[in-house]
Amino acid sequence: MARLGARLLAGGGWRGARRVGIRDAWLAPERYADMIIAVVGEVRAFEAGTPGVYYTLDEGAARIGLRGDALSSWVGQRVRVSGKLTFKPGVGIFLDAERIAAAR
Repeated sequence: MARLGARLLAGGGWRGARRVGIRDAWLAPERYADMIIAVVGEVRAFEAGTPGVYYTLDEGAARIGLRGDALSSWVGQRVRVSGKLTFKPGVGIFLDAERIAAAR
């Protein structure tokens, strides 16, 4: 799959997304919950090849869950992602990806 430019996943975009560091979202998720944010980090996959596969967006020791379509093609890549951040205590911090592109 070509990674030229950005891919729109669910009708979202960069415009209107608040730029946030992954560490900031990880340390204070309640501050950004239900907001459209844009973050930069590396996509990682856990339990790859199983029905339970899940993805994260990492920046150093900070990590948030990443949900969306076709994330497997971005594993190991540094990307910029925008979407809605959700937080549920005891469950986790997740970014529902609306747009993803290679980070510059």
